[in-house]
Amino acid sequence: MFAAPLLLGQLTDVVSGGQPAWHGYVIAVAIFVISVTGAVIENQYFNTVVRCGIHISGALVCEVFEKSMRLSNRARAANSAGQITNHMSVDADKLEKVCSQLHQLWACPVKIVISVVLLCRILHLGGFMGALVLAFFVPVQTRVATRLAKFAKEKLKYADARISLTHEILS
Repeated sequence: MFAAPLLLGQLTDVVSGGQPAWHGYVIAVAIFVISVTGAVIENQYFNTVVRCGIHISGALVCEVFEKSMRLSNRARAANSAGQITNHMSVDADKLEKVCSQLHQLWACPVKIVISVVLLCRILHLGGFMGALVLAFFVPVQTRVATRLAKFAKEKLKYADARISLTHEILS
């Protein structure tokens, strides 16, 4: 992710300086190889985590369905059809998304720190000011995400009621 831009900086140094042309060609080939290799590896990673998430989601849907078939009448009365259906679809979907995004929990902060360090190294004060602007918006994003989570919970309650009503109408 960071090698190609750094090599591009080296390539501009070769073009502007008096270095031999073959240095530029070697750097250009290295940029190409790194970009293609990175794309292949990233594609393989996403393919693997999405497949893992789909397998986990499918297993969870099967388990919730089997459990719902074994519920006693008293337990079935306590849990509406909408709640059971939401457990089978919404919760399984959330777990699938967690599988594909869990890696980002540690990778994003590392990428941000490396990017800020490289920007400060290249742009000096400008890079530092950009990092400050980025840090300023973190609490704003936190508030927005909290409100969105609250709205999602309310939406889920309405979905439970709608699915229960649909189940009653159809049965």
